[in-house]
Amino acid sequence: MRKRISIILSVGIALLAGGCKSAYDDSALTGRLATLEERIQALSGELERMNENVAALGGITAAYMSGSTITAVEKIYDEEGNLTGYKISFTQGEPVIIHNGRDGRDGHIGIDGVPGRDGTPGHSPVVGVKMVDGVLYWTVDGELLLDEQGNPYLASPDPSSALAKDGESPVISVVDGYWVVTVGDMSRTLGPVSDSEVLIVDGVFASVDASGDPVVFTLSGGETLEIAKAVPFAIDLRKGNGDYVLDWTVEGGRSAVSVDVITDGYWTASVSNRTGNAGTITLSAPAAYRDATFLVLAGDGVSSGSRSFSIISGTIVL
Repeated sequence: MRKRISIILSVGIALLAGGCKSAYDDSALTGRLATLEERIQALSGELERMNENVAALGGITAAYMSGSTITAVEKIYDEEGNLTGYKISFTQGEPVIIHNGRDGRDGHIGIDGVPGRDGTPGHSPVVGVKMVDGVLYWTVDGELLLDEQGNPYLASPDPSSALAKDGESPVISVVDGYWVVTVGDMSRTLGPVSDSEVLIVDGVFASVDASGDPVVFTLSGGETLEIAKAVPFAIDLRKGNGDYVLDWTVEGGRSAVSVDVITDGYWTASVSNRTGNAGTITLSAPAAYRDATFLVLAGDGVSSGSRSFSIISGTIVL
């Protein structure tokens, strides 16, 4: 799912001069170039953060499509105590780190190079996902990201697909002053980078709300992904309707919970599943009664748990 994020930053500047006079004052041009260099450095850091968030969105999308749940949402702070992001952990897959989004800022120097005049921030790509017929696909600026054959790129790996690029996260870069999006071997130019733009708008996440259940991820394009928090896996046993009958329920498990009972070899046990995460255990005593201890094992393919009980003098002891 994850690929190493590479950032390509190439800026070509051509200076054409027709015949300069010795008295030519190039201080304005020198200052403009210095400002551009500062802008390049700032843009490089912002691109790295943006692409890390795109990769994080890929991990969140994979968790969403696989039915994984969230085990922890940890806030990340800088040395000054400012909230800078979140670390999200899942029941399946690797954790992801989301960097806090920041508003785009006006340029330090306007497009005409006049000191002190704010420039108009240019557009930066907004990467998101879109649900189509139950499947999530990558989008850029709200439009499906298409390959050369016009097919949309999946936002999570598809085991039935022979295309290795499916599920890869897009990478946003700047090449020769233009925004470029790359997925696998496909690269597409999106548009020019504004001359006045210093910091790009984080075009991935608008907010993360972990105050309730589910956790809500709101993307910059307005889409939302909701992923439930994991409930600790636990087996609950209660005496049922009969001398040797137990009712069992599993909390925190998926619907496909399987339950087994390990006996002492003399007693026998049968398990019924009524609703996917609840059912009964019916025990049968041996011909020659004897006390015994039993172990109940439950699992859903991801989480598991166990619980023991005994029968002493014909009475179930939990």
